[in-house]
Amino acid sequence: MTAPGATKALFPDVSKAPFVLPPSASPGVVADQIVACFRAVDALDRPTTEVFEAVGARLGLDPRDPLVTAGACIAAEIDRGVAGQVHNAYHNSQHICEVVLCSLFLGQQAGLSGERLARVVVAALVHDFRHDGTTNDGESFRLERLAIAAAGPFLARAGVAPEEIERIGAIVLATEVRAGVPYARSCFRFLHLAGPPPEAPPDGAGEASLLRRLATDPDLAVEAVVLAEADLLPSVALTDDYGMLCQQRLVRENGGRDVGPAEKLAFLDQQSGGFLVSGFFEPNFNRLRRSVVEALSGRMQERAMMNQETRDILLQIPLFAELGIDRIGDLIDQAAMRTYRANTVVMQKGDEASALYVLLSGRVKVFSADDNGKEIVLNELGPGDYLGELALIEDSTRSASVMTVTPSRFLVIPKAAFQAFLISRPGVALHLIGALAARVRKLTEEVERLALRDVYSRLADTLQGRAVEENGRLITDSLTQRDLAALVGASREMISRILKDLKAGGYIALEGKRVVIHRKLPERW
Repeated sequence: MTAPGATKALFPDVSKAPFVLPPSASPGVVADQIVACFRAVDALDRPTTEVFEAVGARLGLDPRDPLVTAGACIAAEIDRGVAGQVHNAYHNSQHICEVVLCSLFLGQQAGLSGERLARVVVAALVHDFRHDGTTNDGESFRLERLAIAAAGPFLARAGVAPEEIERIGAIVLATEVRAGVPYARSCFRFLHLAGPPPEAPPDGAGEASLLRRLATDPDLAVEAVVLAEADLLPSVALTDDYGMLCQQRLVRENGGRDVGPAEKLAFLDQQSGGFLVSGFFEPNFNRLRRSVVEALSGRMQERAMMNQETRDILLQIPLFAELGIDRIGDLIDQAAMRTYRANTVVMQKGDEASALYVLLSGRVKVFSADDNGKEIVLNELGPGDYLGELALIEDSTRSASVMTVTPSRFLVIPKAAFQAFLISRPGVALHLIGALAARVRKLTEEVERLALRDVYSRLADTLQGRAVEENGRLITDSLTQRDLAALVGASREMISRILKDLKAGGYIALEGKRVVIHRKLPERW
């Protein structure tokens, strides 16, 4: 550990220079500065009030600002301590100082300033306020609720508005680790990196409504990520003892060769979940990403437009039409959006059924195939159609395979959400029964067509049924001979012979994979 005298000498550097990374610095120099900065923070032995005073001077706010006033009061309370309060070996005033300084560092590099930066720094003071030395164990958010409740009166007395207190509360709640991933980081991945939607937070005590704001407010999401990272860095990767272990491990892994600062920083990035560097720094470490807020805002706007388009499509589908906009919005929030290229298998016959797929754009074919690859197309579906409902109702495996014919986008509704949706809406269940009956009727007709009509008649029906008028001509969509064979239930060789004869007779012409019908096809071949 650094000697006390050396620590005091480091403090001005910690509060100034290391927080401003020169754009011209080499990756090694920048990495050295970052590592040295956090090592200095770890060795810090100053009172919380002194640390907050130094940080507060860098916020660019009037010292009488409610957030600054509240922060100073909470810092003083941390230094005074509370009679009988239990501290564990880590969650103490030094840790809070580390998180405050890390919040300032990461917040500035993420482009935060003024009120936004002050909010994160004050949330850093609040996040472990009056920590009782225990853990949350199975009771999610217990310690976060304790900290927010204890800090609330200080914030209110300083004149912090109730809405502002709620925002601070949401940022603090987001530091709670859920299944090893802070909720803030999962929101960040969802909004900024187009990752999976974050797991819905548990209901109760208002936490859910506060945390859901992170998925709709890009500014708040950035602030929550900054605090989550600031709390994680000293907790996981940046104590002196841990740093020594890191160095020893890296040296071992490099065959005894010493490692440079960039390698140490990359290792710390790995230990912190990949966001120390990849979330805030450019790959060469030279400069920090300043476009986080803009990128998040763009992602938010894009998702809002997609949700509106999805709502419009669902309202036109009888199965969902009676729900109304609000309930459909709730259903969309529980679902995921998936996009597939053309000729991609979306589900396989025999797969476990885990979701209902609603086709928003594109076309797909529902088919069955044997072990030799011979397939028959059972149905073709377009926008507004849905698939996979039968297996969800029966709680069985998929009864057929589905492949995209064109690039396609789906709304994927999880099994539990779909089943709850059916139970709560008997009218929807009736619509579903009607749709299933119609599909059974269509399959019965298809079986009858395959059994009673010859190959030529089935092919003629398929070509004439798929042809549309374009510039005065009847022309089909793009279909290979293998596609036609699967639709008709015949071999590709037989389809090729019939098409050749129809072309020779002047009935059709072939334009690539499309068939132009010049005149009515003959009754018999």
